Amino acid sequence: MGLESAIFTLARLAEVEDALLAIAEVMRTGARKLHEHWRTFSTEHHLEHARAHLQAFDAGDRSEDHLAHAPTRLLMALATKA
Repeated sequence: MGLESAIFTLARLAEVEDALLAIAEVMRTGARKLHEHWRTFSTEHHLEHARAHLQAFDAGDRSEDHLAHAPTRLLMALATKA
Protein backbone atom coordinates (compact mmCIF):
# COMPACT_ATOMS: atom_id res chain seq x y z
CA MET A 1 0.00 0.00 0.00
CA GLY A 2 1.44 3.34 -1.02
CA LEU A 3 1.38 6.48 1.05
CA GLU A 4 -1.53 7.96 -0.91
CA SER A 5 -3.56 4.79 -0.39
CA ALA A 6 -2.79 4.78 3.33
CA ILE A 7 -3.83 8.43 3.69
CA PHE A 8 -7.05 7.75 1.76
CA THR A 9 -7.80 4.75 3.97
CA LEU A 10 -7.20 6.75 7.16
CA ALA A 11 -9.43 9.54 5.87
CA ARG A 12 -12.21 7.04 5.17
CA LEU A 13 -11.83 5.52 8.64
CA ALA A 14 -12.14 9.00 10.15
CA GLU A 15 -15.59 9.24 8.56
CA VAL A 16 -16.76 6.29 10.63
CA GLU A 17 -14.72 7.05 13.73
CA ASP A 18 -17.76 7.34 16.02
CA ALA A 19 -19.06 3.97 14.83
CA LEU A 20 -15.67 2.31 15.38
CA LEU A 21 -15.46 3.83 18.86
CA ALA A 22 -18.95 2.47 19.65
CA ILE A 23 -17.84 -1.02 18.57
CA ALA A 24 -14.68 -0.70 20.67
CA GLU A 25 -16.81 0.26 23.68
CA VAL A 26 -19.04 -2.80 23.19
CA MET A 27 -15.92 -4.99 23.09
CA ARG A 28 -14.45 -3.29 26.19
CA THR A 29 -17.67 -3.60 28.18
CA GLY A 30 -18.13 -7.20 27.10
CA ALA A 31 -14.59 -8.10 28.12
CA ARG A 32 -15.28 -6.80 31.63
CA LYS A 33 -18.69 -8.47 32.02
CA LEU A 34 -18.24 -11.86 30.39
CA HIS A 35 -16.01 -14.60 31.65
CA GLU A 36 -16.13 -16.49 28.36
CA HIS A 37 -14.09 -15.35 25.42
CA TRP A 38 -16.15 -14.41 22.34
CA ARG A 39 -13.97 -16.65 20.15
CA THR A 40 -15.32 -19.71 21.94
CA PHE A 41 -18.73 -19.15 20.32
CA SER A 42 -19.65 -20.28 16.82
CA THR A 43 -20.06 -18.00 13.84
CA GLU A 44 -23.75 -18.89 13.83
CA HIS A 45 -24.10 -17.84 17.47
CA HIS A 46 -22.72 -14.38 16.67
CA LEU A 47 -24.96 -14.09 13.59
CA GLU A 48 -28.03 -14.97 15.66
CA HIS A 49 -27.15 -12.27 18.18
CA ALA A 50 -26.52 -9.71 15.43
CA ARG A 51 -29.98 -10.46 14.00
CA ALA A 52 -31.53 -10.17 17.46
CA HIS A 53 -29.96 -6.75 17.98
CA LEU A 54 -31.25 -5.52 14.63
CA GLN A 55 -34.73 -6.84 15.37
CA ALA A 56 -34.70 -5.20 18.79
CA PHE A 57 -33.68 -1.88 17.27
CA ASP A 58 -36.38 -2.19 14.58
CA ALA A 59 -38.93 -2.90 17.31
CA GLY A 60 -38.01 0.36 19.04
CA ASP A 61 -36.01 -1.13 21.92
CA ARG A 62 -33.50 1.49 23.05
CA SER A 63 -32.50 -0.25 26.28
CA GLU A 64 -29.00 -0.70 24.88
CA ASP A 65 -27.06 0.41 21.81
CA HIS A 66 -28.29 -2.30 19.45
CA LEU A 67 -26.75 -0.54 16.44
CA ALA A 68 -23.33 -0.88 18.05
CA HIS A 69 -23.91 -4.45 19.23
CA ALA A 70 -25.06 -5.75 15.83
CA PRO A 71 -21.90 -4.84 13.86
CA THR A 72 -19.76 -5.98 16.78
CA ARG A 73 -21.38 -9.41 16.52
CA LEU A 74 -20.92 -9.37 12.73
CA LEU A 75 -17.22 -8.68 13.18
CA MET A 76 -17.03 -11.52 15.68
CA ALA A 77 -18.76 -13.80 13.17
CA LEU A 78 -16.29 -12.76 10.49
CA ALA A 79 -13.36 -13.43 12.81
CA THR A 80 -14.66 -16.88 13.82
CA LYS A 81 -15.82 -18.17 10.44
CA ALA A 82 -14.43 -21.57 9.56
